[in-house]
Parts: sequence; C-alpha cells; structure tokens
Amino acid sequence: MSNYLLFLPILFPILIAFIIRVCKLNGKYKEILNLVSVIINSLLTLAFVIFPPSESLCLLNLTDKLSFTLSLDGIGRIFAGMVAILWPFAYLYVMGYMAHEDKKKNYAMFYVMTFGVVLGISFSANLVTMYFFYELLTFITLPLIMYPKTKEAKRAGRFYLYISLFGSTLALVGIIILMAYFNMGNFVDVFNPEELLTNKIFGRERTFRIAYLLTFFGFGVKSAIFPLHGWLPRAGVAPTPTTALLHAVAVVKAGAFAIIRVIYSVIGVEVLRNSNVQIITMLIASFTIVFGSAMAMKQMHVKRRFAYSTISNISYILLAATMMSKEGLYAAMLHLIFHSFAKISIFFIAGETLEKANVTYVDQLDGFGKKMPITFACFILAGLSIIGIPGFAGFISKYEIISSAFKLNTWYSIIGVVALLISALLTAGYVLTIVIRAYFKKPNHYNITNYNQAKDCNYKFIIPIATFSILSLLLGIFANPILNLISNLLGGII
Repeated sequence: MSNYLLFLPILFPILIAFIIRVCKLNGKYKEILNLVSVIINSLLTLAFVIFPPSESLCLLNLTDKLSFTLSLDGIGRIFAGMVAILWPFAYLYVMGYMAHEDKKKNYAMFYVMTFGVVLGISFSANLVTMYFFYELLTFITLPLIMYPKTKEAKRAGRFYLYISLFGSTLALVGIIILMAYFNMGNFVDVFNPEELLTNKIFGRERTFRIAYLLTFFGFGVKSAIFPLHGWLPRAGVAPTPTTALLHAVAVVKAGAFAIIRVIYSVIGVEVLRNSNVQIITMLIASFTIVFGSAMAMKQMHVKRRFAYSTISNISYILLAATMMSKEGLYAAMLHLIFHSFAKISIFFIAGETLEKANVTYVDQLDGFGKKMPITFACFILAGLSIIGIPGFAGFISKYEIISSAFKLNTWYSIIGVVALLISALLTAGYVLTIVIRAYFKKPNHYNITNYNQAKDCNYKFIIPIATFSILSLLLGIFANPILNLISNLLGGII
C-alpha cells in the first residue's frame, strides 16, 4: 500500500467527526454516520497493518534533525491493529450508553477524534511525531472526562490535565537530551547490531540514564505508575465509555506503548541491561503491580476497584518491557493486547450495571447474576482472564512475563515474579468476590427495587461485552495463531 496514504487513517476520523458534528442532521443519522466512519477507518487501518508500506511518509521537516514522519513497523502494527479492532465495538457501546444523554453530540465527536489521535501515536516514525500525538491525546480526551460537568468531573479533569502536562514535560526533557546529546530520535531496529548506539554514550552514561528515567516517568504518568497513578481512579466519574477508553484502549496503553518505543525503538536494550536504571524501573513496576491489586481489593466502588486493577495490570506490561530483552518485549506486547480485551469488557459491564441498573458498589450486586445472566456470564469470562486462569488469554501473557523474568535470572526479576504471584492471588479475591455475590447471595432488601428492575440491556451493550469476553477465552484456547502473528510482527524474536 502506498506510503502517501499513511496519514489517512489519522486524519479521516478527526475530519469526519467534525463534519458530522456541524451538519444539521437528525441525531440518529449522526450516530449511524459516526459508526460507519469508525468501521471504515478500522478497515483502512487493518489494511495498513496487513499490507504496510515499505517507506515512511515525511509530512513536515522542521530542521535537518526534526521532522513529522509516519511509518509502520511491527510494534506499531500490533498497537494499531488492536485499536482498530476495539474501536468499532466501543463506539457501538457509546450509542447505547449515551442514547438518553443530553449534549451527546460533542461527546461523540471527541470519542471518534480520539481514534485518529491514537493511531497517530502508533504510526509515528520518531520521537517528535509520537510526542506530538501523545500530547494531543491529553487534550482530546479531556472533554470526555469532564463531560458530566459536575464539580467532581471538573476536578478530575483538571487533575488529569495537570499531571499529564507534568509527565509530558518530563518526557520532553528526556527526549531533548536523547536527541541533542546522543542523536537518538528515529525509531530503529535496536536488535540489529549494526544499529546499536552504545558508542554514542561513551563518557556520558549518567546523562544518558537520566534521560531514560525522565522518559520512563514522563510517559509513565499515563500508564499510572506509582506514585503518579492518582488521576486514573479519579477519572472514574466520567461516563463508562470514557473510562473504558482510558483503561483498555487509548490513554494508559499509549503510555505503556511510548515507554516500549523508547526502550526498544530508540535507546536499545544493550546499554540499559543490568544498569541501576533498569533495577529502579523494574522495582517500581513490581511495587505498582502489588499496590494496584491491594488497593483494588479494598475498593467497594465497582469502577474504582477496576481502576486500581488497571494500574496493576499496566505495570505488568512495564515490568516485561523493562526486562530489556526480546522475550520481555514479546510478553509486554502480548499483555498489552490480551488485557485490553478483558478490561474493556469489564468496564462495559460496569457501565451496564452502574448506570442502567443503578448499582454503584460491590455489595449492591448480590443476586444480580440471575437477573442479568448474559452480562454476568461475560463478566466471569473476562474476570478469569484478568486473574490469569489457564485456558484464558490473560494466563498466556502472564506466563510469558514470568518466563522472561526467570530467563533474566536476577534478584530484581525474581522480585517481579513474586509481585506477579501476589497480584494473582489478590486479583482472584477482588474478581471472584463479585461473582460469588452475584450468584450465591440473596439481594439486599435496601436494593430490592433496583434488583427487580434489573435485566440484560439491548444489543448495543451486549454485542461489545460478549465479543470481548468470548475473545478473552478463544485467544487463550486457540493461542498459537495469534502468538505466531505477534512473533512475526516483532521479527520472529522467540
């Protein structure tokens, strides 16, 4: 496919969403047009993923060293393909969820626009381009968080904005150091010995490692690493389609993807492996894994419980990525994908029960398994994948993370394994508690009205929920094709 079309999947949803918003059409027609545009863009993106252009596309040369350039390598194709598969189902859910909301036209516009911005991150060919779309993602998702326009939503939005800008400032300083001092900026194959950049850091190792830490913590803000995680639970005040977007598809995954890019497409693992900065980042990821799971176990508010679950699971990805190995990269990309399918389903279920059945807390779910059989059957499938039960997708990615940690065979990688095992036990606790309450407890008398009115919602809810829950199982049972595909996209690293 021609490289001149690379910008189309990024530009199309942004332009079409704006045009649909300003057109004087019936609301239902606008919803249908938005859905059609998302489906078309997903198909176009998947076409690029399957048939990537061999050359990059330079959009703008700022200087001899700075340019806005698009390209699509193996890592970018994996991320773009995941986003393209998730987004049409997510927008179908938006249509059902926002059906009776006022002022939903702006919400739909920003939701569709975000699709293009996230693809911009995955299509980037260098740090400058990725950073531009990464910053744009903050501002395009801010209206989605603040949509309810309540005081709590506005506070959550401001906090998200401030801490995101703080993180992006750290990342920008790190990027400037990498580009100015070490001439690192374009994405390359760092596993190719001819492209290793170790000779560029001789005598300036401390500066180099400071730059790496700045980018790790800067991009780590959106990945909600400890202690920069506070924005994610607060963002739970946003509508559920937004929280699903934040947790499963766009924001936290964009942060993890950016860190993966810095390590595996810019710096190179050879110059970081066995260094103090590797130890620091791996220990932070390990601590965040346990912290997120422990906090999730304490939460009775359903959305906050799974917000902390996301904090934990994103650090699974970061733990694998910071192992600085081919196996670590493979495990990180696997968990980035498999966690997305299960977590988006769980948040869609949370939205169906919280907003449509008027249930907010875990102890209000008693007996709901019988009233909403399809919904809670899907929750079991997605929940078992999050736990990492054999036969589900989550088990495979967690197994690969543990395997890569044992292969690294250092004291800090073993701490990572211990953190994963502790997290698995805690995850089983906070997931299965909901299952037990939904199926084996009688409904609370103070919640009996909501219980009597509860039922599975219409197809706009059920199709996305069921699709991703079933995929969480199928990807675990029939894993080999997807494992081989990811391995090939990453250059056959295993």
